Amino acid sequence: MKKLILASAIMLAMTACETSTSSNSSSSGKVDYGFSCKVTRTDNSVNVYETLMGMVYDETSTVKLGDDGYYYTEIVTKESYPTAYAADDACEDWREEASHWNDGSHRVVCEGKTVTVYDYSDDADLEEIEDDYNGICEVARRAVESGEFED
Repeated sequence: MKKLILASAIMLAMTACETSTSSNSSSSGKVDYGFSCKVTRTDNSVNVYETLMGMVYDETSTVKLGDDGYYYTEIVTKESYPTAYAADDACEDWREEASHWNDGSHRVVCEGKTVTVYDYSDDADLEEIEDDYNGICEVARRAVESGEFED
């Protein structure tokens, strides 16, 4: 699930460039950049929902049974950006990524300030996916705590 960490890194890089978004201070006086991250799991899916500097990263992996009798994972990633410029930039990056998947498993839809990516994986291990999503939250939490987003 290297793609998930890549997606988080893209989101973090894009938010680092966005300087016009205001941020909040926590009770400790540290800036929290509007950060929140939550991983939820159901019987057949896992979701990570992260907010940071006016952006939203919302990805759900759902395990499904294919026509061939094998399980696969459908991955839907939605990224919402505070500006059209940031969304256009992310859209271009995702379309570039999708162009390298010759099997057509990546589909990118760009509308307004939202980029949605549809993907599939043979990996149907929800526990591993949940661990990866928790890793996304941890990477972002560390970046916020370290002040990586200081202007």
